[in-house]
Amino acid sequence: MFVSRRTCHRLKRRLQHYLDGELDKTTTVLVEQHLETCPKCRLEVSTYTRIKSALARGVGNDGTARDEALDHLMRFAERLTGSEGQTL
Repeated sequence: MFVSRRTCHRLKRRLQHYLDGELDKTTTVLVEQHLETCPKCRLEVSTYTRIKSALARGVGNDGTARDEALDHLMRFAERLTGSEGQTL
């Protein structure tokens, strides 16, 4: 199935509201339908969810959760740019 950039752009404007459960039912269904067909947007949701979860666990004195969240962000950026394994 073809996924347009316009659809991805519209989703990204609503993504945080979707993740926070703030969208109405109709919009939530539309977002979920898009996510079923768009691996790039699914990756964003997955990454944001993992980062949010790491931050929700709190940061210990050793900075573990913060480091985990930063690691997720770096891997996400690498996947988006196609620079996996390269130093940014």
